[in-house]
Amino acid sequence: MRPAIAVCALFTLSAALAAPADAGEMPLRVGMVKTFFYDMKDALIKDVTEPFVDVMRETAGLTGKLVLGGDPMSVAEQLSAKKYDLGIFHGFEFAWAQQKYPDLKPVMIAVNAKHPTRAYVLVPNDGGAATFADLKGKTLGIPERTKEPPRFFVEQLSRGAGSPSAKEFFGSVTKPENVEAGLDDLRDGKKLQAVIVDEIGLEFYKDLKPGAFKRLKVLAKSEEFAPVVVAYREGTLSDATLGKLREGLKKAQSVEKGRDMMKTWKITSFEPVPADFAKTMAASLKTFPMPDAKK
Repeated sequence: MRPAIAVCALFTLSAALAAPADAGEMPLRVGMVKTFFYDMKDALIKDVTEPFVDVMRETAGLTGKLVLGGDPMSVAEQLSAKKYDLGIFHGFEFAWAQQKYPDLKPVMIAVNAKHPTRAYVLVPNDGGAATFADLKGKTLGIPERTKEPPRFFVEQLSRGAGSPSAKEFFGSVTKPENVEAGLDDLRDGKKLQAVIVDEIGLEFYKDLKPGAFKRLKVLAKSEEFAPVVVAYREGTLSDATLGKLREGLKKAQSVEKGRDMMKTWKITSFEPVPADFAKTMAASLKTFPMPDAKK
């Protein structure tokens, strides 16, 4: 077997998973939803994900083959159909997937202990919008490589304001090259009237430019999003394989490539699934329900 496994991949299809697989017999097939990779070229995605190959080999002795995944429900469908062994979802996406495919179960979660996953809509402190509705027809900045939770939050707010999407609610949506550039433009009040960022971006700018940050205000703040979920279809993987996977992910930060990878992915650790995780998923479905595709 070739020594390759990545948390960000879909594997070559195989019909040999009628019974639980053993990691010593075949490589794992892992799918990660495409919403992790906004504004990333294939070469950059490869650079970001390839270290996971070595980490899993070093910490768990697991092998696999990687390919980029699709949308959340597509990955969930393939996972439930036993065409993939593992799936990686944003927490709120996994709540959607599990609602339709209850045979999907979490193996581990990926967390950032320093910064909960929240989204913030920022506007100028002086003369800025007083409510989200005031941003109708204005210009929104979504910095490049912004993760899915902030994007989903601004879409949710736009739908709540009566528009089908943020693109139709705002007069225009731009992509500043990074958080600093976007918030600088917002502070200057010339190009942008609002910017969406996550908590890491907000705290970064606040520490970097405290004076400039004082000229901005938080117009809207999301509830905390559920953590990233590593999932499998119940009955697909053997207990031995699941055990190796859990122990390997827990030890990811013990190897240099693992620490580098986690820094790039902005997580601090992989953790066991909490006992009350079902309640977390139920709360997520209530706070961040899946949009009605027809609407």
